[in-house]
This record gives sequence, C-alpha cells and structure tokens, in this order.
Amino acid sequence: MSKILIIENDHAFVRALKEFLSKEFHETDEVIAFHEFEEFEEAANTRKFFDDISLALTDLELGPGRTDLPTDFEGRDRVLPKLRSVAPWIPTILVSRYVIGNMAAVTPFGFDAALSKDWFGPEPNYRNEWGKLRYYATLNRNAALTGRAVKELEILLARPLVLEYGAGLNPIINKVGHDHLQQTLQLMDLGGEKVVFDELVMGYSGLNVVKATVESKTRRTCWLLKFGSPTRKLNEELQAHRRMFVNGLTRRFSVPPFWWFPIFWKNIGVIAYEFEPESESFLSLIKRMGYKKAFEDMRPAFTELYRGSTSTQIVPRKVLSKQFDALEQLPSGQSYGLIVDAIRTKQANSALDTSLHVISGCQHGDLHTRNILISAKGTTFIDFAHYRSAEDGGIPLLDLVKLLVDCWVLDAATDPDRWSASDIVSGRILNSNSVRSLTELFSDSHKDEFSEDEVRFFTLAARCCLALDTSYPEVDRVKREEALNAIRS
Repeated sequence: MSKILIIENDHAFVRALKEFLSKEFHETDEVIAFHEFEEFEEAANTRKFFDDISLALTDLELGPGRTDLPTDFEGRDRVLPKLRSVAPWIPTILVSRYVIGNMAAVTPFGFDAALSKDWFGPEPNYRNEWGKLRYYATLNRNAALTGRAVKELEILLARPLVLEYGAGLNPIINKVGHDHLQQTLQLMDLGGEKVVFDELVMGYSGLNVVKATVESKTRRTCWLLKFGSPTRKLNEELQAHRRMFVNGLTRRFSVPPFWWFPIFWKNIGVIAYEFEPESESFLSLIKRMGYKKAFEDMRPAFTELYRGSTSTQIVPRKVLSKQFDALEQLPSGQSYGLIVDAIRTKQANSALDTSLHVISGCQHGDLHTRNILISAKGTTFIDFAHYRSAEDGGIPLLDLVKLLVDCWVLDAATDPDRWSASDIVSGRILNSNSVRSLTELFSDSHKDEFSEDEVRFFTLAARCCLALDTSYPEVDRVKREEALNAIRS
C-alpha cells in the first residue's frame, strides 16, 4: 500500500488534513506524519522507510510561526534537501500559509508543487484540482530526474504504446497495474510503438525483472527491465551505476548500456538496460559446460573486475553486519547458528571480533549467476545496485561467496564436482577443482590457495548469505532446510 508523508508541526492541521484527504479527495494512501525535523530525519535514515511513499507534503516553517513572515525555513533548508538526498524520486509539495492558491507550473525553492493551507478548506471541493496537482508534481519530479521538459513528458504520455505479455505474467502486471506500467514505459521512451515482455528473470530483490523486446517500424531492440514498488532499490542501482562511471570501471569491463531515463510514476519505478539478444546467463553456461569449464571461461572477465585489489585488515563483524544488514529482518524466534545469531543480537564472538587479512577492491555486490551475461562479444556484468569500490569497503571475496551459494541454491550443474551447503560453510568448496582456477583472483597471495584468514572470512560470510537465502520464498523447502542445518552446525 502506498503512503503519503507529511512533515508539519501543527498537530491540529495534520488531523484536519488527514480527514480532508480521506473524505474529500478519497485518498486511499496511508498517511504518515512527523511534527519535527529530527523525528523525520531519524525515520528517513532507516533504509526501507521510503519504499512505499508516493508523495511528501511539508510546511515551510516548523517553528512557532506566529508572525506575518516565516520565522524559519526548515521545510526548504532541511526537509527538502534530506528528501532529495535519500529519496529523490518522491514528489514533494510545499504546503504553507505563505502560499496563495496552488502552483505546479512554477514552484518556489525547487519543490515539485506548492499549496496554500487555506486550499484544504471545506469549500469549494478541489478533488479534481488535487488530482491534477499530484499529476503535475509527479511530472515535475520525473522531468528533474531525467533532464527533460514537462511538456516533452506530456507528449510521451499522449503517444500510443502497446504493451504485450503472456498469461504467466498476469499476476505481476495486475499487482502493479497494467495502465500505470504502460504509462511508465511511455515516459521511458525506449524508441518503439510496442513493448513485448518475453521472459521473467528469477531474482530475490522484490523487484520484477523481465527481458523485453521493443519494436518500432524500423528496428527491434532487446532490454532488461526492472520494475516494481520498492523504488529505493532502483534508486540505489542508479546511484551505484553513476559511481561506476566516476570510478572508471566501465572502461575496464563490459556493462550493458544503461538507459539514463529512470521513471518513477504512481509508485512504480522502472530502469532499463539494453543487451545483446543472443546473450545467455552464466547459469545457462554452467548447465551447458559444467562448473570447471564455465569458471575457466570467466577468468578473463573476473581478472578485469578485480584488478588492482590490495591487502587490507578487517574486523569481520563490522563488514558483515553492514553488508548483510538484511539479517535483522529474519524472524526473531528462530536460530540461525552462533555466528548469524551473534551478528543479529550484537553478542560477543571471537570469530567475528578478531581481525583478519583479506583483499580489498572492487565488489560487484550481487554477483549471482543471472547477473553475468555471455555473448559473442564477451562477458557483461549487470545489476550493480550494491557495487562498492575499495574506498567504500569493497571485499571481492564476498562476490565469490554470493556466486558459489547461488550455484548451490539453483543446482546450476549436475557434474561430479557439485557441492553441498556444508561444503560451502566449512570452506571445503575452496579446494574443489572447479573453484581453484579462480583462487588467485580472490587471494592476497595471488596463488592457487587461500590463507587461513581468507578461509575463515569466507565461512563466516557464507553463513550470512545462506541465512538470507532461507528467507526467500523462491528457494525450495529442501534447500532451505539444508542451509539451516549447515549454518547451525
């Protein structure tokens, strides 16, 4: 369910506004209100807070405000910058007694629209005007995000677009709304008159990932589209992609062309990558070749990805609690073994609190088998939403953990060298013939064996990764039970 965020110090006005939005405007969105900036800021620093928020309303001043002029500009100087820094996709409307009427075409201070508090009076009924204001506030926000004019976006919305998909995608499309998704794709302007969803790609992020074909009268292009209501995740991927460009990583290895017109429309976010139509995933390559040959073929691409890594000293708890922060969302009444439980409860544990030497460098952050695509042109890495540079605390060994756990979860290959969850948790997998060809890329020694510190850190991280996988409904029951038994041992 989407929500409306209100930052307003006048408690009586907030109560009246909530009632007005519900009874007069028939808003079904839940309303969340904060009366002080510090209260709002604390909530805004919570990672998932903005996932379902579709609109923000803030007063200009959050102090007493008993004069004819504002006594403070906290809505402009503190609330708006905070929103723009952590949730730039959310349309933000200024609601103030210093505003006359309503404004959406020209707005003060960089807000997406502005309203007078008197506008929410009992007479007349402004229901239609409220709908238009929300519409233009959302257009203004998308125009700011993509560097386009509002008029251009209005033209795109008026341009016909056909959206086609198979019956298997009906539950997903019905959940986000066919018309809303179609409008979002119109605003993306992928260069065609028809978008065909070809295939749903498996993932655990809560987002929908589909391979799509965009058709025009003269050409056909292939895209990987990611859409859904956890818009924070899309924004994180967008920001990570920008950091990659700044750090020069796109000159070292292949990433798909990113479509720099991300759209956030009516609580749906969409980003897109263009890719080679004949690409196959690393998962498919493993199924076709087996682990050993597939890993050997990937070695040149991995070499470039992790080039320049250097030795560093870390405290495992500090790294793992940050990179596996989702562990806190696991059911509280269940044990996930000494290591994971110690991270979640912040209990002392010598294995977590003793420093180790590992290599620091580029970390993809979500290196599972579907985020590596192979074509005749080479290997392409996708989905850098959790990318970290060495300066950001990137640990390449965590990518290896993620990749090997994903191979086990999906039973990627049936060759004799396949492994169990216990092989991963114990670190025995690092001595397998399949993995040995990659060892020196993740080891400080740059030889075909891991140090004791590296093996220790691998086993700690593997327990965290497997614990999270037990929470995903896409992971079958047998795998979940095997993972739990392994991490509890």
